[in-house]
Amino acid sequence: MTNYVWTYSGGTLNSGGSTSDDTLTLDWGSVSGTYDITVTYDEAAACGGTVTAVLSVEVNSKKGTPSVENVTYCQNEASVSLINSVTSSTSNLLWYSVSSGGTPIAEPTPDTSSLGTTSYWVSKEGGGPSCDSERAEIVVTVGDLEDPTASNPADINVQCLGDVPSVDITVVTDEADNCGTPTVTFISQTADPAINDGTITRTYRVDDGNGNTIDVTQDIIIDDTQDPTASNPADINVQCLGDV
Repeated sequence: MTNYVWTYSGGTLNSGGSTSDDTLTLDWGSVSGTYDITVTYDEAAACGGTVTAVLSVEVNSKKGTPSVENVTYCQNEASVSLINSVTSSTSNLLWYSVSSGGTPIAEPTPDTSSLGTTSYWVSKEGGGPSCDSERAEIVVTVGDLEDPTASNPADINVQCLGDVPSVDITVVTDEADNCGTPTVTFISQTADPAINDGTITRTYRVDDGNGNTIDVTQDIIIDDTQDPTASNPADINVQCLGDV
């Protein structure tokens, strides 16, 4: 005959357990709150007395996973702490270099000296490992993933095919890139029209040197709007109609 009697509020008794065992194991699930556990020990067989103890248990809810954003840097670009990549509350965060297990690390600031990707994980501290949130992954990419930018050069209007200017990369005037200064090269142009009426399209490429390119185009419009010119021939004087 056991001398223990357990009572409890909240939680679920583990499978195989009994409220008359000398120990009690409960599963609190995900319901937070404060609950009481009472144990009564009957010493009647030995000393003729009964002892009762009450334990108050606080169950904390599991924290929600932080909301995060991935981040991209150019090589050797100045970086900032990854706390700036957390878009939800930034209090009581735990940082990790692994997706599970391991021990927390200091709040990371990415190293941008080498190209590649590195993952970090962040969770919300919940007062104990079982109450910490799931870990959210932040991927740090060091490299240029953005295309350069540039506008199409202004069209050129000429009268004659012979007036078409030579290829000129400086017609692209506003090329730019997030990681430096891109280069402009001439790629191709459409065939010349057979007569002085038509359009030549030239294509220039803007390259940031990191595998990202865009093409811009310039139209050269050939439109002969001027009448030809000529003088009246000199008069001819003859003696007879038959001399005409």
